[in-house]
Amino acid sequence: MKSYVAPRKPKLNAQQRRLRAAWCQYHLDWTEQDWSQIIFSDESNFELVN
Repeated sequence: MKSYVAPRKPKLNAQQRRLRAAWCQYHLDWTEQDWSQIIFSDESNFELVN
């Protein structure tokens, strides 16, 4: 097995932390149906087909 060291990532600044907290507060009361309309991606390429 090859070893792997993940690259270092910059820490979040104060504005980014505030924006993340605001996003969380906004979505805190969402229902399961609300979340079922969302597609999360890990930045992979994908194609939606009808």
